[in-house]
Amino acid sequence: MKVNVSLVGLCGLLLVSSLWSCEDHLVAPPASPRFRLTKIIQTGLRYYQSHTLSYNTDGNVSQYVARGGTSASSAESYPGVTTFLQYDAQGRLITSETPIVPGNTTTAGRTTYDYDTKGNMIAAKKYSAQEGGSFTINSLVAVEYSSQNLPVKTVETNFYPVGDAVYTVMYSYNGNHLIKTERSYSAGPVGNPITSYQYDNKPNPYYKLGYTLDRIGVSPQLISPNNVIRPDDQLTYDNNGLLIERVDYYKLDLQQGRTHYTFQYEAY
Repeated sequence: MKVNVSLVGLCGLLLVSSLWSCEDHLVAPPASPRFRLTKIIQTGLRYYQSHTLSYNTDGNVSQYVARGGTSASSAESYPGVTTFLQYDAQGRLITSETPIVPGNTTTAGRTTYDYDTKGNMIAAKKYSAQEGGSFTINSLVAVEYSSQNLPVKTVETNFYPVGDAVYTVMYSYNGNHLIKTERSYSAGPVGNPITSYQYDNKPNPYYKLGYTLDRIGVSPQLISPNNVIRPDDQLTYDNNGLLIERVDYYKLDLQQGRTHYTFQYEAY
């Protein structure tokens, strides 16, 4: 990193002058750098997937680009599929959209969000469209909150040509940490309906990006400020305490084996 020596010298002189002129004036320490997530890479035995995030001047994610393939070289050589995000005057996400691209067979999608007077997201409407078609709604998510403004229940209604299916999740907390989810499904039983969570004490890269990244499969526990830890998982951190790699092991998926997540950041 290049350092402007004259600027450093000027700052030093100003600091000495300030301390000399009045001993009871305290100089505030420099602000610690902040970091934000810029890329998520997921790899398995036979696939590679990445999501690259961009931010607007307000610090909100303005878009992310998804790429996938059998290897990094094959996936990253293509433009990828871009999802654009829009916010209201209060900085709340109101629309997340992957446009319909002529010639691209990937299903396009749109999610719109509604809020209560406290700023809590209380409803999300999810739409999809195939090439040559228009957006049609395929699910509606309703969210209920506790007095601490933590989501305690979500009800997702999926619309099908014949009959609808309702997927319900109940959330339990210890402080701000989600410690248990209980799932039920109107169309039949749910595998492992109750899941409990434990956490480390390091910053969670997904924290407060849960709704933003909903379309790329962020799990409910990632609304908590720290990272979920599970038996057999391996988590690696950098010198700033940021999670830079996560290795998940799925015991029921022996063919896939371990899935690697790599996280990249930028200071701002």
